[in-house]
Amino acid sequence: MKNINYIICLVLVAFTVSCSESKKEEEQTNEKNETVSNEVTTEEAHEDIQEELHLHGENKWEVSEHMVAHIKSVDSLVNNYVVTSDKTPNELALEIDEQLKLVTQTCDMQGEAHAQLHLWLLPFWNFVDQLKESSDPENQVLILTEMKKSLEVYHTFFE
Repeated sequence: MKNINYIICLVLVAFTVSCSESKKEEEQTNEKNETVSNEVTTEEAHEDIQEELHLHGENKWEVSEHMVAHIKSVDSLVNNYVVTSDKTPNELALEIDEQLKLVTQTCDMQGEAHAQLHLWLLPFWNFVDQLKESSDPENQVLILTEMKKSLEVYHTFFE
């Protein structure tokens, strides 16, 4: 009888731990989705928005001043990072991730300019996530190179 109670307790503990881990992962995913999806979700707001990154006529898209400050910080972190520094690429990615969260938290853009920024931001954030997870130095260098290229794209389409 003691063995059965012991087994039941173990199963309950394992189930509780499993559920709490799933809930924690779900909360982290929801938190990230909330910060990324500050955009208007009505069909009317997105009717005329193109799904490919492009200029605003012949001009760059304007990004709000407080968002630009965080993007400049990301740009500086990426372009001034030296692989031989005291900071690991994973630590760099965590710093960049925090700046990107601030970008989305301070987002007050609307319409096509907002959608265009997301067309750049989401792929860039994917590179950041890859860098956070990577442990291969060669792969980290490749990801950093892609991040630098992506920031060049940002500067091509946004001011």
